[in-house]
Amino acid sequence: MNDDIILFVKFGEKKHIAQLLNGKMYFSNAEKFRGIEKETGLKGQGDAYEAVLRFGSGQAIWIDEVTGRMGYIPKVEANIQFEDTYKIPVFCITQIKASDCFVEEKNGKSFLKVNNAVVGTIKSHFPKADAAGVFFSPAQFLYSVSKLGVTMCDQVRYFDFAPKGDVRKMLEYISQNTGAINKRNEQIISSIEVMGDGDQKRTSVTKNNMKRILFCKDSYFSVEKEYRIILPNKRINTPQHYYVRWGKLKRKLYPIEEFFSGIEI
Repeated sequence: MNDDIILFVKFGEKKHIAQLLNGKMYFSNAEKFRGIEKETGLKGQGDAYEAVLRFGSGQAIWIDEVTGRMGYIPKVEANIQFEDTYKIPVFCITQIKASDCFVEEKNGKSFLKVNNAVVGTIKSHFPKADAAGVFFSPAQFLYSVSKLGVTMCDQVRYFDFAPKGDVRKMLEYISQNTGAINKRNEQIISSIEVMGDGDQKRTSVTKNNMKRILFCKDSYFSVEKEYRIILPNKRINTPQHYYVRWGKLKRKLYPIEEFFSGIEI
């Protein structure tokens, strides 16, 4: 029950939230997210390492495709970007689970309030936000979004991106659903882990599953409770609006402090 998403909430400036509630979804891309932190220094709205696989320390084997010669590198520090994933449209929204909120009874009415951790994070990471757009049916929200075409929807996974952090779990997540490796689904990166019993565990990132890196972020952002919708077959050079019909989906705009004070249910 605590893992169930009960609300989707978009925080931002009132005029932008109103546009979203009217069906105008603002999709950005990883390139834009990187630029926000570099230009403004705001780590929260932006992320300098968006869609980047960071190797702080590790070992690597290189292979010359022409001669077949191999070499060994004992220590690797590298930032790897997968082809044009940085141009894939991304829409971000906050997921509120049962564990993130509580119900408060007041004057015979019930109010849903998010916990202080969520409130503090939003105020810190999105200082210009003055409104909250609430979608009361997560399932219906995702169904409406699916009408945009091919979509990938999932909650963001958080990993340790520190210099000595372990990227193994992140690689394991990205490398799921590898599919048959062929000319259309080329292998981009392969990792081999030697287990305690001597067996080898291989993970492969291909053109099919590389897009999952867009659901991976530094653990610094974990309190943002982010959920993402991406359009994997599209590419954009700059942020772009896509239009969706919400139909009878219940949704409402709240002044941000009113939302934090509790919304009647």
